[in-house]
Amino acid sequence: KSELALPELFSLDIDGISSIRNEARRCVIASALNLHACNIIGSSILNTEVGVAGNELTSVLRKKHFNRDDLESEVISALTSFTTTLADRSLSEEECNTLKNHALAVLRGSDPVLKLLDNRIRSYFRFACRWTRDTKSSEGISTPIKMK
Repeated sequence: KSELALPELFSLDIDGISSIRNEARRCVIASALNLHACNIIGSSILNTEVGVAGNELTSVLRKKHFNRDDLESEVISALTSFTTTLADRSLSEEECNTLKNHALAVLRGSDPVLKLLDNRIRSYFRFACRWTRDTKSSEGISTPIKMK
């Protein structure tokens, strides 16, 4: 994969950039998991009033895990709870297994939905951080292109 070149000015705020990057990563993972949950229960609309179950999933993703197995089991548990609350019924054994397989694929980076979301985020940041030579400036300072 190609690296994204950032202006040296960003090196002064590397902690802030890392924080934003980690939050974006968690959002992409949560989005992919939510899409799979909706597909499994046959819902095209994500109920935003689910509340606690959705917060549990977010908390698990933000929590620091020292073992991949612990992360996977906690995410699967939170996602199952979230999906059950979203469906307003108990999930079948087949739905639970499908949800578990999708969650593992997302967490291990082999899920097509995750790859699509990841590619979109990467292309956005490449676009946002592309720099052009400012021909009007006598000093030749580079400036970012205008956002659309």
